[in-house]
Amino acid sequence: MPFFNWKESAMNKTDKLQPLQEMAIAYANSLPGAKAYWREDWETYYFDIMGKMFGIVHDNVITLKNDPYINTELREQFPFIIPGYHMNKQHWNSIVVDKNEFPDEGVKKLIHDSYDLVLKKMTKKQQAELQLRIDLGQL
Repeated sequence: MPFFNWKESAMNKTDKLQPLQEMAIAYANSLPGAKAYWREDWETYYFDIMGKMFGIVHDNVITLKNDPYINTELREQFPFIIPGYHMNKQHWNSIVVDKNEFPDEGVKKLIHDSYDLVLKKMTKKQQAELQLRIDLGQL
C-alpha cells in the first residue's frame, strides 16, 4: 500500500482543513506582501508573493519550495516529507499532513524558507516595489 494515495484524496474549498493546514494558510498570509487564497482553477490554496508561488495546500499535503540539496536531506530524514506532488521534484517537497511529526514552528520555518527563496529570486525592481507597497500599507 502506498504511503499516500493521491487518487483517493480530493479537496475542494468546502472540505474541512486539518489544523496544520489552517495554521499554514494563516502563517503564509502573515508574511509581508504574501497572500494565501483559494485558487479555483487549481482547486487548492495557493501561497503567492507578487504573482510568484511559494506554496500550496492541496488534499492532505502542504507543498513548499526549497533548495534542492535541502529537499533531498529532508526527504531522507523524514518519511512524511515526499517529493512535491505535481511539482518539480527537485525544487519542491510535500509534507503529508496526517503523517507530519514536525511541531508547528518547524512547518512555519519551511514556509518562511520557501517565501524567502522566492523573494530572493525576484528582480531588484520587484523587491523594491514590494517594499514600497508594504511601507505604504498597500499590502
